[in-house]
Amino acid sequence: MLEILFVLLMVLPATACLLALPVWTKRWKRTFHPLVFINTQSKYQIAALSLALALVVLSWLVFPRQFVNFFSLGQLAAPTRGIGLFGIGAGESWLGLGLSLSFFMTLFTAVFMFMGFRQYADQRHLLPKLLPFILVFSISNALVEEIIFRLTVVIPLEGQLEPSLIALISGIVFGLPHLRGIPSGLVGAIMAGVLGYILCISLLETGGLFWAWWIHFLQDVVIFSALTLQALAKPQALAKAQ
Repeated sequence: MLEILFVLLMVLPATACLLALPVWTKRWKRTFHPLVFINTQSKYQIAALSLALALVVLSWLVFPRQFVNFFSLGQLAAPTRGIGLFGIGAGESWLGLGLSLSFFMTLFTAVFMFMGFRQYADQRHLLPKLLPFILVFSISNALVEEIIFRLTVVIPLEGQLEPSLIALISGIVFGLPHLRGIPSGLVGAIMAGVLGYILCISLLETGGLFWAWWIHFLQDVVIFSALTLQALAKPQALAKAQ
């Protein structure tokens, strides 16, 4: 009971905070970059990392044994118990599976994002200069969301519920906020939910965050690249950031 209560009291308020951060960080007058999108994302990622750090510390204090078991890179070549819903058989190495998922999920995300953002493609020549920001945002965002939606769910519930049920909970709490995220709407929520389910399985089976973070990071590189192209196309893109 304590474990489920912990998930409710940590993940749900943390999710609410993430959704509110874009509004809260507008009050921070510091300017990090002349491009409005880069400036606002810098503020958001700093605040989100602070929130994730607080959850890491709290998880360690409340569930020290489970925390040690999962707050690591994990066994990258651990065998999977199989994900029948996706045609993944038992015994397959997470090394090969992780690389395959990295490629095909990123390809799918890239095609999906291209369909929605192709009108901004004429700004692509400006992306190389902003690539360092895109990579930093992707590293940070993937880490923050894996801590909130995977680690904070798995640590208290591992051993209390079936792995598939834990993964389902993780997928749901990750998918729902994407009704307002990127990708957005019902399709975006379903895509994020499926991704969250698979990433949670990787955490449970490898005992670490690497594959979950890495696959998530690759999706975020694509997404932040598309959002940066969109931001560059706006007339006010280089206006003084608020």
